[in-house]
Amino acid sequence: MTAQGLEPHFLVLALLLAAGTVYAVYWVFVSLRRDRFAADTPVAHIRSAAQGYVHLQGRAGPPPEGPVTAPLSGLPCVWWDYRIEHRTTNGNSSKSWHVVDSASSVAPFSLSDGDGECLVGPVGAVVTPTSHETWYGDTPRPPCLPGLEGRGWRPECDYRYTERVIGPGTHLTVLGELRSRSVVESIEREFGKVVVVW
Repeated sequence: MTAQGLEPHFLVLALLLAAGTVYAVYWVFVSLRRDRFAADTPVAHIRSAAQGYVHLQGRAGPPPEGPVTAPLSGLPCVWWDYRIEHRTTNGNSSKSWHVVDSASSVAPFSLSDGDGECLVGPVGAVVTPTSHETWYGDTPRPPCLPGLEGRGWRPECDYRYTERVIGPGTHLTVLGELRSRSVVESIEREFGKVVVVW
């Protein structure tokens, strides 16, 4: 192959590396800005917090409906997120992982600071889990809990399971919009009216 034939490959590689670098730098600045904003926003007590954007700290508890368990491991939690990937072989005999199933919990969970309690809605939130497990197996759903068997990757395993959870009783820091129950209920009523009209 001539030097001219190699140039397009190097150009594509250089563009990909440049795009990856820009993306990484962007997320570093977003994370630093978010962390700085959290550090500059004073922590409020749930009972005396004003409605609006607040910074709260407390212990995570189950939602009003009752305890929650993670779908893959069955571990008790207040929030979960999972991904199941299948390993496939491409035409040039290289192997790659493709997501076949994924989901996140959407049920609000409780946050208590000893002074009061509120519900935290995880939809659209940036969540830092307290547990992050990855394990492997031969079936589309994991046959065992993480750490019991198949924890390490084996060449014959075609499925990879990843699960992130927030355990009950975990100390959390939450930044977000605080609304009273009456405001939330009125929003839900108005939304219900719009859905009925549609």
